[in-house]
Amino acid sequence: MNPDRLLLIADLIPPGPEALERFDVGAQVEAITRLGFNAQHIEVTDVTVGEAGIAFFKSEHARLNRRDLLKEYRKHHGRRGSWDIVYFNVHWLSGELMPLHPEWLQRDGGGEIIPIPYGSGGYSCVNSPFRDWAKEMIREIGAYGVKGIFLDGPVFSPKGCYCDACRAGFEGQHGFQYTPEQMKDPLVFHKVLTFKQESIARFVRDVRASLKSVNPDAVLYMNGLPLGPGTCGRDNRLAEPWQDALLAEGGFLAGDLRSLPVWKPAATAKWLETQSEGKPTIVAVAGRHGPWNRYLLPAAETWIACAFSVANGAHIWYGIYDANRDDPRMDTVREINRLLSAHSDCLAGTAPVARVALVWSLKNANFYQTTAEQLDFVEGKTDLEHRMKSDARRAFNGWFEVLSRSHRLFDVIDDRFLERGGLSRYELIILPNVACMGEEECRSIRDYVAGGGHVIATYDTALWDAWGRPRETHPLKDVFGIAETKGVEHLRCDHVALEPAPLTEGIDQPLIPAPHLHVKVIPGPGTWAHMRFREKQPSSYCDLPPETDHPFLLRNRFGKGTALLFTGNLDAMYDTYRFPEHGRLMQNAVDGLSRRDIRLDEGLTSLFVNVREKGNRRILHLVNCTHDGGRPIDRVKVLREVEIAVHTGRSPQSIRTLRGERDLSFSFAKGWASFKVPEVREYEAVVIDFPDREDSHH
Repeated sequence: MNPDRLLLIADLIPPGPEALERFDVGAQVEAITRLGFNAQHIEVTDVTVGEAGIAFFKSEHARLNRRDLLKEYRKHHGRRGSWDIVYFNVHWLSGELMPLHPEWLQRDGGGEIIPIPYGSGGYSCVNSPFRDWAKEMIREIGAYGVKGIFLDGPVFSPKGCYCDACRAGFEGQHGFQYTPEQMKDPLVFHKVLTFKQESIARFVRDVRASLKSVNPDAVLYMNGLPLGPGTCGRDNRLAEPWQDALLAEGGFLAGDLRSLPVWKPAATAKWLETQSEGKPTIVAVAGRHGPWNRYLLPAAETWIACAFSVANGAHIWYGIYDANRDDPRMDTVREINRLLSAHSDCLAGTAPVARVALVWSLKNANFYQTTAEQLDFVEGKTDLEHRMKSDARRAFNGWFEVLSRSHRLFDVIDDRFLERGGLSRYELIILPNVACMGEEECRSIRDYVAGGGHVIATYDTALWDAWGRPRETHPLKDVFGIAETKGVEHLRCDHVALEPAPLTEGIDQPLIPAPHLHVKVIPGPGTWAHMRFREKQPSSYCDLPPETDHPFLLRNRFGKGTALLFTGNLDAMYDTYRFPEHGRLMQNAVDGLSRRDIRLDEGLTSLFVNVREKGNRRILHLVNCTHDGGRPIDRVKVLREVEIAVHTGRSPQSIRTLRGERDLSFSFAKGWASFKVPEVREYEAVVIDFPDREDSHH
């Protein structure tokens, strides 16, 4: 993939097999080109009700051969120089194929076929003979000379898989066959999940080899894991070596959007970047509002999803039904693509500059507990089983909200990043209730703080091991300055009294709501303990009980660095209730332990910023989500004369806007470049060019 070219991929879902016999391929490719896309995911097997084994290319392994659409797609994309990437379904088998190959299907603990939640069909199993069939089909497709193949899947149902192939494979590795009852044991659950993850990675490796055997230059990537639990068996880290890019559905919006963070595409792009090992990342943006899949999103939502993706270094996949391609709302897509294509040299191949990192731990999502958004491959979850555990997703979301809306630059890193060490590029690492931590992660955090790094953590971070088992003692108690922990407590309607300190600046309430959960901590000698929890209130109307010795916050100097622990689940509490005082405490904690790189009006909380660099320039991305109503956002409020200062360290040569096409006047003082952006609609990018290093000395 060309590092200086943004890949803008269209996926126009085609009609059913009979209509495809009469389908005008040239007209579709022409429409895609007119809309400004430079690549297409094309379907050459019928997947309207799951993989049916019907090939629209020459195949010796398909159930039925129909018109050779692939040859026609190749011709039309070849003329235009655009990329043809074939979509291949590896997770969903149709009802027509199921009776022909029952051995291909995932089974539950009772041996029954697991139905897929699309309404019909079942899950294909990558350990079954389906694997060999998929390899042959992909080899046949690759022989056409296509630019690449996208795997939709693979995935395991949380209820499986107990097919013969999985049972035999697992028993060969571990010497026993697992049962649904045994899955309640954390060690067995861990082994089975690892088996699923390795099975998927092995499948991707093998189909890649099949593709490369006939088409060495073709790219291959799969529908990867977005932010959420990975109990479906997908693990981007394990499958990454066998892919040429990482893609996840960060821009799929469905149901009641009021409950969905507007920055979901940004979080997905940041998460993929930390896992991609420098390979391209792609955020999949559905142009439709699911489950009403023929209803297109408003212009503002489309702009915002695409802008958040590019602002965080990702390419864009955009999917709708082919029947919608001439909808008037597609004018917005054309406008977006025109802007992005015209400025690919600035927007593609950039690198992050953040010095703050927010952790999303996959093992924490898998082995602690978390709510989850309902996605195609992730089972939705709103209820939590364990009352005394917090919610990993809400904890992460709380911090993402605070960092984004206070205009901080930050990356998202994962548990594997922590295990590997080398954290010194960051001034501050935030552990949002990362309860499940392995020994390597704990060692890495200890070394990082001792060497001068700063850490903020919440609630029961590190109090559970890598497999979700409670620890007897806190493995980072020396880092956080803890003498002893005395269990956890649930508080329904309690309060904490504020104490004057830099942490509480900007808060005018003497009492604030206590987090619902907190660890009862005894501070160690020399640890600064701030604010105290009270005895539990027996009712919401009683007098305030006396304070305890259990602090709300610990701040400890460890080696050359500082560790700060909010002993309650403040982050999840903020995500749930949005008490501004909780957000202010979190923001003040971050500001006290890291340098700010952007200055703008604090009241513009719906203007999201990011800065990336490429060569001798920095690109400031502005994503404007300011609006009056809820979601979906129909239109944003245009912001005018937005004053911004960016810490650049040296004087720029020029500053210009891409969408507004304006050269901006600026001033430079004490490392800060200050300028005014005349207008910010849904998105603006500001390019800050610097003179060559040699020139700057003259």
